[in-house]
Amino acid sequence: MKSRKPLENRTMVFIDLENSCGSSELVASYHAKVLDFVKNNIDDERLLINYSTGPRCHNFDSSKAILQTWSAARFKMVHGLDGADNCLIDMILNEPSAMRSSRVFIVSGDHIFTDAVKQLRLAGVEVTVMARQSALNHRLAETASKVVYLPEFFQEDFALLVATLTGLTTNAVAQ
Repeated sequence: MKSRKPLENRTMVFIDLENSCGSSELVASYHAKVLDFVKNNIDDERLLINYSTGPRCHNFDSSKAILQTWSAARFKMVHGLDGADNCLIDMILNEPSAMRSSRVFIVSGDHIFTDAVKQLRLAGVEVTVMARQSALNHRLAETASKVVYLPEFFQEDFALLVATLTGLTTNAVAQ
């Protein structure tokens, strides 16, 4: 029987920008907030970052956004239905580094990642899912080692806009 290599003490992050921002149309507006949240909530200097998004992300300069956040990040823009998700899943399951990392963060609430999370957990990897609560699939949440909720950025901004226009507080608008 072939023995497994031990897990390496490193963290890999897989970011589905469309899901974490709310839609492909919102990536240009909210990617920086998502990336800052992720960066501020992962305590590890040896991050290996992987982004993916589809081509419908309007006015999004991926190379600029990535280099401003992490200089060693890898970005892939993929076409097709679930193309970005499938690209990230392919990286997770078919590149040895994810299965041999001690921690993996998946920044998406999309159900399509559930089987990949199961396989990582079976390999002994600690898997944290970071997602907006409104976009988190319950099976994915149950499968993960841990769940961290991303803020609902667009709802916060909408509440601020309405409060500004009406003179109400953001708490009153949220209610």
